[in-house]
Amino acid sequence: MIRKGKTVVRTQQKSAIPIKDKLFIGTLGIDCVKYSKACIDSVKSRSEEVYFCYMDNGSTDESLKEIMTWNVKNPDIDKFEVVENGHNAGVGVGWNMLIKKALEWGATKILICNNDISFGKFTLDGLCEAYDKLRKGDEGTVMVTASNKTKIPSQLDSYAQEWDYVPHPDFSCFMITPETIDRIGMFSEEYKPAYFEDNDAHHRILLSGYKAWSTSWAPYSHIASRTRAAHPHIVPHALFRANRQQFYDTFHVTGPDQEIEDERYQAYMAAHPMSGPHPDWGIVLEWALENM
Repeated sequence: MIRKGKTVVRTQQKSAIPIKDKLFIGTLGIDCVKYSKACIDSVKSRSEEVYFCYMDNGSTDESLKEIMTWNVKNPDIDKFEVVENGHNAGVGVGWNMLIKKALEWGATKILICNNDISFGKFTLDGLCEAYDKLRKGDEGTVMVTASNKTKIPSQLDSYAQEWDYVPHPDFSCFMITPETIDRIGMFSEEYKPAYFEDNDAHHRILLSGYKAWSTSWAPYSHIASRTRAAHPHIVPHALFRANRQQFYDTFHVTGPDQEIEDERYQAYMAAHPMSGPHPDWGIVLEWALENM
């Protein structure tokens, strides 16, 4: 456990054959302490090393007092850290901060999730397995996400793994790798404090000819919108509208409709047959806006 510069690393023996990954799990939180703690406690993984980082984005002093006394005893977490931002840095900024910590640690798999989710017995290992299988089958794979099956965490383990995958990622529980960052870069920090940073990332993925999948091989539970329920004014309407406008100004679409970006990419590739399979998304978008 890491707190205020002090490092204690807890290591345990995995009872089953381990997954040969260094798995970093990161989440952002503002208050909603019981949900964050439930998320941490639900971690189950055979990965060789697991590092969980809770990044606080501006909780009250009362919540922070409780957070800083967490006694995490989950045997599947080898290293635990609490980071205090002291303010709401925003989702895009916070995700990037978590990803940078993962890269510095040497993670081979990076899992970013909402703090009001719970992992089941198949979620984390299923994501690691699905990522490797999908990446092997399609070299354009850059993200694999879990599939939300229930809002009731206690029901989660009744859901069996099912091998399916659809190109509709769920950014409440997504897995990437260092290769993902090399290919598509970090998340946009233009959307403050939240909303549309996930759409922005997915549209860049699609315009570059990459793939983001969701799979039922990794079922999970997402209660959903707990932070907004506790802080209904956390993203005022003016900021939401500004973010929506920022998204439109960037991609010239009004929503998350990914078929538009698929069509733009396919049209660009048809017009540039000698191009590699993963052109710069900005070049594809510029060409599409001028020619479609």
